[in-house]
Amino acid sequence: GAVTNPYGGGPSVDWTVNVALGLTTTGNQPDALARAMTYIEANAESYLTDPTANTTGRYGWLMILSRALGLDPHAFGDAAIDLVDGLMAQYEQSEPRLFGPINAYGSVFNQSLALLGLVAAGETPPAAAVAWLQDQQCDAPASSAGGWQAYRAPSGGGLVACGESDGDPNFTGADANSTAFAL
Repeated sequence: GAVTNPYGGGPSVDWTVNVALGLTTTGNQPDALARAMTYIEANAESYLTDPTANTTGRYGWLMILSRALGLDPHAFGDAAIDLVDGLMAQYEQSEPRLFGPINAYGSVFNQSLALLGLVAAGETPPAAAVAWLQDQQCDAPASSAGGWQAYRAPSGGGLVACGESDGDPNFTGADANSTAFAL
């Protein structure tokens, strides 16, 4: 049921989750989805405790997948992991109002997934976490205004200037990925 990592070979829970989300959305190939879910549920614990990954977004993905499949996000997988408690343990870990560690390339993305996951799990996200995401929206320069940059230092509230958008390669200024997930 695993999907092979196209960049490193071998089975990948990360890539299998991506495919399972796609299969869930389309409703096609229920047998392939069932095999993928068997693999994901058997390997969820290692997926969520990988010391080389920022797992905040992973909790969000699994909560979204749980909701889509009618599974219990408070007892996910073979290890019956409480995804909500696991994510909440990451709240304000490194910065007030932020889920997980600071990530210059993905804090907005991971915060967005955390919020989406909590809503999917039927939970109300902390208002301060939503405010953190709102406060990350760029006000200027023109190339970034209205979008979201992957991460900026805390602004203390309200829209602030971001870097000039460079179209993603250096993660300065607003980028399409961060903006899409924040919205």
